[in-house]
Amino acid sequence: MTEKEFVAFMGPLAHADMQKSGILASVTTAQGILESGYGSTDLAKNANNFFGMKCVLSGNTWPGSTWDGVSKYTKSTGEQKPDGTPYTVVADFRKYPSAAESVADHSAYLLGAMNGSKKRYAGLAGEKDPAKAIAIIKAGGYATDVSYVSKILSIIERFDLTQYDAVEGSAGSEEKVKIVQSILTKNPCYTGGRKLDNGVKGLMLHSVGCPQPKASVFINSWNSPSYGNACVHGFIDALTGTVYQTLPWNWRGWHCASGSKGSGNNTHIGVEMCEPDCIKYTSGSSFTCSDKARAKEMVKRTYEAAVQLFAMLCKQYGLNPLADGVVISHAEGYKRGIASNHGDPEHLWKGLGMGYTMDGFRKDVKAAMSGAGTSGGSTPAPAPAEEKKYYRVRKSWADAASQKGAYEVLANAKKEADKNPGYKVYDWNGKQVYPVAAFKPYTVKVSIDDLNIRKKPDSGSGSHGFTGEGIFTIVAEAEGPGATLWGLLKSYADEKNGWISLDYAKFVAYV
Repeated sequence: MTEKEFVAFMGPLAHADMQKSGILASVTTAQGILESGYGSTDLAKNANNFFGMKCVLSGNTWPGSTWDGVSKYTKSTGEQKPDGTPYTVVADFRKYPSAAESVADHSAYLLGAMNGSKKRYAGLAGEKDPAKAIAIIKAGGYATDVSYVSKILSIIERFDLTQYDAVEGSAGSEEKVKIVQSILTKNPCYTGGRKLDNGVKGLMLHSVGCPQPKASVFINSWNSPSYGNACVHGFIDALTGTVYQTLPWNWRGWHCASGSKGSGNNTHIGVEMCEPDCIKYTSGSSFTCSDKARAKEMVKRTYEAAVQLFAMLCKQYGLNPLADGVVISHAEGYKRGIASNHGDPEHLWKGLGMGYTMDGFRKDVKAAMSGAGTSGGSTPAPAPAEEKKYYRVRKSWADAASQKGAYEVLANAKKEADKNPGYKVYDWNGKQVYPVAAFKPYTVKVSIDDLNIRKKPDSGSGSHGFTGEGIFTIVAEAEGPGATLWGLLKSYADEKNGWISLDYAKFVAYV
């Protein structure tokens, strides 16, 4: 797992934990980075222990522990005396069934560990300043490293981990969306200082058009005197739902270019929604997705934050979101002749089968202005059907002329094969699925470079990273949730924890 992949893995776990524990996600994520070496330590890989949690800590137990009290992993570890002198000890460490349990137990310890009659880390829960939070942890005796505080703060700054500290609220009003000002003061659009010609007349919704969920990546790139080709009023982070305001709302942005009837830059505020990192664009607005559950979670987050932001802005500027041309997408702007030819964000919603539409979005904005929640619209469009995959009944995969039929339901294909001696059932990749023979290892071709390698045959489990494109050997199969078939990669055969979804792999040959 690369550094960026580990941050993307740990950050959301810490953010989810923060909602319960009150401990800043930025601090938890940075501690996990430092103490597990970006998930590379023996403890992290073999025990799902990302924080060096020993079986015995502070000489006491605490409420809410997710550790079973038995599972352990023994290893030597380096420590430091107060004067900085290093020494080594052998200790028993806690072993967890998942990274989420590791995060939860770490937070439970920080909240419940006692020092005599007092809490060891009193004041940590609810502390909003990362520097103060990590100082409380260090002062409580958590780490012996004399540079621990500075190391944690350096990691937070390097990866902009405070983005995970945003508190997500339920839909209802402007108080339910977190807005962080990150004005692009060096961008030529900002330094030009031009305001909207006749005030704010509308709002235009965009999505960034690339697999990048972090708003900070765009902000860091665009905040430069040499970046003169684009500038928007805000980005919505797909990992946290935080809105980063990058221009004063009433300034003219560079977010939609021009069309045959002028430019929406002169009338509309432009906001970009960041996109999931598990999609890959193939051509134009078409894309593949290696983890639809994760992608949908991020798109839902940006949609709901956009609803709240647009509700706030409509109130602020006296706009009716249901009036013609007030709240539009970039794609709708193009159709109206005031924007360049783009398909966002509808292409993303449609491609993931979310059921969201701009008509539904406008209705949700209107509802949010009066305190109602979001629903994806009062009458959301039905999600497009997945591409159908048929089971074929043939004498052999190569003998297409012998085919007796193609079936969506495996059971029906089996019945047809049973009626015709010598016939077998093959899946859409040409792999025999009936009669079931003894398993033989085989190779598959992966044509996307971001297919997750999961620790279990389940899209919700932890990830080792991505396969990249190429040919891979499958040494075992397992059925996951939703009847998805998973394959165990040969390189993970001993540990039995490196699985890929075979929906994204094409059968090549038996080995």
